[in-house]
Amino acid sequence: MIEQAFTLNRGCGRRKAGAVAAVGIGRKGKLRHQQKLAARLQHIQVHPAACVRKNPVSQHTLEQSAGLAFRVAPLDSDQRQDTGRNFTLNISVNNYSRFGYSLYQCNHEAHSIQKMIYAAKFILWLLSLMPAGMPYWLSGKGAGLWMRLSPVKRQTAERNLDRCYPGISLQERDRLVYESFRHYLCAILETGRNWYWPLEKLQSLCDGVVNEELIWDSLKTGRGGVALAPHFGAWEYLGMYLQGIPDIAILYKPPSNPGLEKALLSRRRRGGGALIPATASGLRKLYAHIRAGKGAGILPDQQPSSGQGRFASFFGNQALTGVLVPRLVQRTNCVVVATVCERLKGGRYRVHMMKVDDEIYAEDMVTSLTAMNKAIERCIAIDPAQYLWSYRRFKAQPEGAEPFYDIR
Repeated sequence: MIEQAFTLNRGCGRRKAGAVAAVGIGRKGKLRHQQKLAARLQHIQVHPAACVRKNPVSQHTLEQSAGLAFRVAPLDSDQRQDTGRNFTLNISVNNYSRFGYSLYQCNHEAHSIQKMIYAAKFILWLLSLMPAGMPYWLSGKGAGLWMRLSPVKRQTAERNLDRCYPGISLQERDRLVYESFRHYLCAILETGRNWYWPLEKLQSLCDGVVNEELIWDSLKTGRGGVALAPHFGAWEYLGMYLQGIPDIAILYKPPSNPGLEKALLSRRRRGGGALIPATASGLRKLYAHIRAGKGAGILPDQQPSSGQGRFASFFGNQALTGVLVPRLVQRTNCVVVATVCERLKGGRYRVHMMKVDDEIYAEDMVTSLTAMNKAIERCIAIDPAQYLWSYRRFKAQPEGAEPFYDIR
């Protein structure tokens, strides 16, 4: 992917810039449209890395032609094309009209996304003005409406609970679905204060840490430590709280838009922790970080990409599980603990640290993954209503198995 920005300038003047868009075009109507388009492209700065992936025309053009030069061809009055002069821009295009239109679309899209980011940050700032207990209260009022507006998520949560808790009564299942939606909505409303409240004020909302010595003992070994942090309760708050541990690193999945990633990192790294992207280069940094005897927090219950996971039992069902943690254990000999943040009433929290079965250190991959999933199950048992049941954890199934979800 080409990272630098390309700038189309007025090197040949407005008339010639318009003419170059019409190479090989014979119809006056289409020519006039493309001349106007080319004129609008002057002085536009485009960032292909941010948006070219969404436009196959510009992506193909950039992949085929980066590093060359294109030819500016002023039109002749009769033949609509004449020889021109070379204009070095380090790009070669065969169809400037399509290329220019693609770049214009990309630039327009980038500006639109930037405006959305500014709007989202303003909304989160407004949410940060709420008292500590208000997000929990509001989420109780809005959970039912969200369930009605999100039938697929609701049906996914019902299916997950039916399969993970066989024999559960209909009333209990419906209660867990409702409470799960409430905690999910509460996590969204709490994002404002997680972004904008001072870190000391955020950490003061914690009513204690259960088995806190586990994380400190793991770091004292000098082997490095990994904290498994599933999507339970206030997982965003947990990421901020863990930054109170010296030299902690948090692994995150980078969003597709660089502007959004920049906004997220500027708020999430306020506690001084290192945020490492889940990319090839980021994983190398993670291995080095743990080998240095430091700690890291990892979300273990996301469905991995193709080729990055193995099937292992989770609540008695086969779930495609990421192999990162077992590989970290095998290659760095690190200590693994499980940690979650339980949401309490009134905007308060309680952090739990839990031991992980010794089978997680096994050389067999499936045995290690099963031990990790059992640790997640014990975390969920603290309060099953606080788990993210609307996530399609079992979407991928072994070859030949029946689809887990019959929801379209």
